[in-house]
Amino acid sequence: PIDTKPQIQQKAVQKMSTEELLKDVPPDKLAVQLNSVAIEGLLDEELSDSGGEGMYRERDEFVVRNEDIERLE
Repeated sequence: PIDTKPQIQQKAVQKMSTEELLKDVPPDKLAVQLNSVAIEGLLDEELSDSGGEGMYRERDEFVVRNEDIERLE
């Protein structure tokens, strides 16, 4: 562990490029933008009870685990 103040660590991280920060992160641990997501509800073609089928809508969102938030800040 590095024993420096958070301000110093933050400045050091700001100077690093995105590629440098992510070089040791496995590809399966990186966030990926999704083209569509399934939302439980009615299908566009049917106005009946869907029984758990989903409707696809475009979203600009992705999920981040709580334990990853601090690292991403």
